Amino acid sequence: MGQTGVMYVMETENGEAVARASLLLRSSGKIRLESMRAFSGQEYRDVIGSLP
Repeated sequence: MGQTGVMYVMETENGEAVARASLLLRSSGKIRLESMRAFSGQEYRDVIGSLP
């Protein structure tokens, strides 16, 4: 239904791990991916707390 058929949430140490996994999955040519950065609750509070 719609643009997104499946959504996975991955937690990794850094963005390089996500990039490697994405490249491996996309190399078949049958899968299209979109990645987004998610923030933990504490990271989100830190961002909000840094606003003037």
